[in-house]
Amino acid sequence: MRACLVILAIFGLAGTVQAADCPRSLDERRSELAALLAVAPPPAPMPIASPRPPGAVVNDDGVRLPLTEGGAAILANDWGRCQRGGGCEPELRQEILDHFPGFGATLVAGWLPGREAALYRLVDDRSGAVTAIGGRPFPSPSGRLAAVVAGDNPLAWAGTEIWRLGGPVPAPEWEQDAPAPADYTFAGWRGDDLVLLAANRLGPGQTAPLAAALVCAGDSWHLVHNTAAPWLAALASPSGRRHALVRPGAVIVWQDGEQVYSAPAVVAGLASWPDEDTVVFTTPGGGTLRLRRVEAAWRPE
Repeated sequence: MRACLVILAIFGLAGTVQAADCPRSLDERRSELAALLAVAPPPAPMPIASPRPPGAVVNDDGVRLPLTEGGAAILANDWGRCQRGGGCEPELRQEILDHFPGFGATLVAGWLPGREAALYRLVDDRSGAVTAIGGRPFPSPSGRLAAVVAGDNPLAWAGTEIWRLGGPVPAPEWEQDAPAPADYTFAGWRGDDLVLLAANRLGPGQTAPLAAALVCAGDSWHLVHNTAAPWLAALASPSGRRHALVRPGAVIVWQDGEQVYSAPAVVAGLASWPDEDTVVFTTPGGGTLRLRRVEAAWRPE
């Protein structure tokens, strides 16, 4: 199985997160990651879920979830009141998306008008505690963790997240709000410390190597990109600190694991890095597009 070039990107954390605890370092996992990212992913498994918990009620007034410790959790909306002539525009309608018996929670979505966005929440089956979450969770094999991937939740506002389950309430362990993870969809867990991510914009029937992976190493999660896909081409600068990538309709420059330039462009490929501060792309008509770093900013020439 051929190895492929990977670029490590360690992003900042959004909000308060728990520290991960994974014994192996990222360097120890590089060959494993290269082999995994070189193959096309299998179809992603769906979360282990049932449509709704027994006794749940969904109507124009909201969602009512019976609790195992007695009583019920009620997530109300104003849809019913407005439909009954309340003289207002409905703002939110609650719906049950999934029930996860394995970690004892129900996923409820609150849809905004026109279903332009959704608010996702996990409701604890025992206590009724409500936790806002970025989208549909994919539990790890042990059920102790769950991945939420931005590309699977186009109507949500959050990014890509790793959640720790099994405590009094679910808690975020890693979060990334940058635009890049929205290019990916969930492709599967490998154990409890590695999440495979597939390209989000492949057409029907198209396959490609995996686009990236989330890997737990040391005390953090890391996003590792596969420059073989979904990008058309990738090239490192002379020092190896910078990488240029060509995607359909765009060019991207990374430096030390951070995206420092991205812009729409029609290019055919990568020509060269004449020096650390200059990268040259080829264009479909046989010409070139040159990007140059001037005063810490990348600009086309």
